[in-house]
Amino acid sequence: MKRILIRFLTITTILSLMVLFCPPVSVVNAADLSDMSAVLTTLTKNVVADQTILFTTTTGLAADETIILTYESDFSIAAGLDYEDIDLSFDETPDGVCETGDTQMTLAAAPTGATMGVVRTDGSIITFTNGSTAVAGGGEICIQIGTNAAGPGVEQITNPTVVGEYDLAITGTIGAPDSGTIVIAIVDDDSVAVTATVPPSLTFTVTGTALEFGTLSATASRWADASAGNATVVVGTTLEAGTNSTSGYSITINGTTLTSTGTPADTITAMASEATLTPTQEEFGIRITSAGGNGAVDTVYDNSPADSYALVVAAFPDEIAASATQSATTTYSIYYAANIAADTEAHTDYTTTLTYVANGNF
Repeated sequence: MKRILIRFLTITTILSLMVLFCPPVSVVNAADLSDMSAVLTTLTKNVVADQTILFTTTTGLAADETIILTYESDFSIAAGLDYEDIDLSFDETPDGVCETGDTQMTLAAAPTGATMGVVRTDGSIITFTNGSTAVAGGGEICIQIGTNAAGPGVEQITNPTVVGEYDLAITGTIGAPDSGTIVIAIVDDDSVAVTATVPPSLTFTVTGTALEFGTLSATASRWADASAGNATVVVGTTLEAGTNSTSGYSITINGTTLTSTGTPADTITAMASEATLTPTQEEFGIRITSAGGNGAVDTVYDNSPADSYALVVAAFPDEIAASATQSATTTYSIYYAANIAADTEAHTDYTTTLTYVANGNF
């Protein structure tokens, strides 16, 4: 019994000594990248997309260090993709966005001096090899791939053909080494088709439909209004027109000059187009001003000069205003003026009906 106990104690001692003299094991943990994101212009399966990759490096990017983007093999990097299809920038004060405040790296096929080299290593790997430009620890790095690159970029990366989640690993010697993985979710179709119909619209109102000149004079011009006429310039009719037609609208006038209803049916001469009103001269015409919208008055009837008038009955129905495109409401103010000569036929029933029609160009 005594011999057995001694052997047990001896074995225990040896085992204890073996544990005490084992050399220590060193464990090195890679610094993780942070604030990582990969934004694709589309997540739809089997279509090409631009990519914007953003991350913050804990220890920075030193000269000659590498950044390696490794996609799962279901992604397909275009065979012709090179440094012209890629931008890389950095911001030592991270702001979560590319471009704003960033410093752009100069890229080429191989590193030289401050220029960074970029190589499509194979169909799923892109390798960046830094030149001499360093990024401080805590700096934010942005990588843009595709037509969003300023190259201008042409080649893109094709999304996987099967719906699912796919890894993009960021490794290399960056930060000795910083590393991280971004998960990209691919879907059947990330687009939403939304349709809508905007019905055609044409608005048109006419205000001031019963006008009077009262008694005309051979020595002074007179303007029509809603109550016995006026010796000073006054608006007789107001038109308001607007449309959502991209081809706009037109407004025409039709009718006759002032005509007596008796026998014989005498008329007051319509003005073809005159720069000024002339008392003692028989004449009847209109002029038009416009305000708002895209509508404009035809040059025959517009307010230039201020007292020019016309009533081109020979061309009736005659266009007086139009808009060449869609237009908010345009307000047209129409002035009616008349003069008579000393020998203009006397009647108490000179009258006319002028009709304004608006047509949308749909």
